[in-house]
Amino acid sequence: MRICIVSFSYSNTSIGGIERYLDTTVKEIIKRGHSVDMIVPSYDKESVEKKDNLTIHSLKIMSPLFPNKVLGGKKLYEYLKSLIKTKRIDIISAENFYRATPPSYAFAVNLVSIETGIPVVLRMHANANKELEIALLRDLMWTKLIGVSKSVGNQVYNAGADIKKIITIYPGVNTEFFRPGLNKGWLRDRINVSNNEILILHASRITGSQKDSDSYLDLKGVTTLLEAFSILAQNNKNIKLLIATARPPKIWMKDFEKATNRIKDLAEIHNIKNKVIVKSFELEEMPLVYNGCDIFVMASQMESFGLVYAEAMACEIPVVGTSVGGIPEIINNNVNGFLVEPKNPVDLAKRIQILLKNSEMREQMGKEGVKKVKQNFSLKKVTDRLLGVFNSCLVNQPVESIKKSGKLKGFLEKLAEE
Repeated sequence: MRICIVSFSYSNTSIGGIERYLDTTVKEIIKRGHSVDMIVPSYDKESVEKKDNLTIHSLKIMSPLFPNKVLGGKKLYEYLKSLIKTKRIDIISAENFYRATPPSYAFAVNLVSIETGIPVVLRMHANANKELEIALLRDLMWTKLIGVSKSVGNQVYNAGADIKKIITIYPGVNTEFFRPGLNKGWLRDRINVSNNEILILHASRITGSQKDSDSYLDLKGVTTLLEAFSILAQNNKNIKLLIATARPPKIWMKDFEKATNRIKDLAEIHNIKNKVIVKSFELEEMPLVYNGCDIFVMASQMESFGLVYAEAMACEIPVVGTSVGGIPEIINNNVNGFLVEPKNPVDLAKRIQILLKNSEMREQMGKEGVKKVKQNFSLKKVTDRLLGVFNSCLVNQPVESIKKSGKLKGFLEKLAEE
């Protein structure tokens, strides 16, 4: 199969769950003998890089800095249509092409699908919050709508999308990469934490596409966790908190430094500065980071899925998360971890305290976590399901594209009237 993935998020310019999902999924797809062309953003120069069955097309028009979104949509349309012709692409996968992307870009990939008869699936990594985002999900001619969690699928269905199009396929975790039993001392040597101390880990980006870095720390629950940790530190002298993140691209460095400084300021306000560590790690180091800690905590206000919870579980670490979005689909409360309400530092502290005082519970929850990941989030299993959906989209697509053209015309006319 020849697959084209179009995404505004990619590891060359960004960090986070979508980027890790793309990286691991593409590697697994290629391993199975398929070929992948990726159209991704570039903040500087445009390029085409080919390695084995993967070709990466870096385009400035995909960058959020590109000033003319109308021209960008037209150029994406022309580039994608030409690529399909030269590479004989079988299917297009658009990642999050309803959120934080110009509508013209979503129209572009739909028009290409209609004119070429090539199916286009929309991979949904987040909830749609705005009316236009919902319209792009519901009213454009996506062959399938693939949500990263049932929570996302439910939200799309409630917004009026066709139930026959909605499918849930969780992001996969490479359990050969994220696994227990790795060197615990690797992390502790680097952050000066002894084996006698209990290490709590939070891992997330601390800045990103949002303009307000402070709100991003709130969204990921960092501020809530710091407050909860300050409660715990009063009666637990042998605990440390590591906030692990990744260094962002240059465009976000000022916001990254601002967020880092705010974390340090909050730690000083709560009188826990000597117990809180903020450090950046590379993706390939993360299995060692998880293995070096005792408890994983992320108190997000919203997560469409929450890949870091599953990664920590794959490394046999008990997890504490919030009962929002797709997180309850990962964490079975009181089995492989705990669920708490968001923005509730007191309840969060109580749940962490239970794990601090009970090493047997930590061990048992860790084992349950590994079991859950292998059963539900194994990279091989979810890739099987994804490729199965792709194959199902190839049936009768030319006929469907004729039906779609009338629907798109009607939608554009309706949008123009509004």
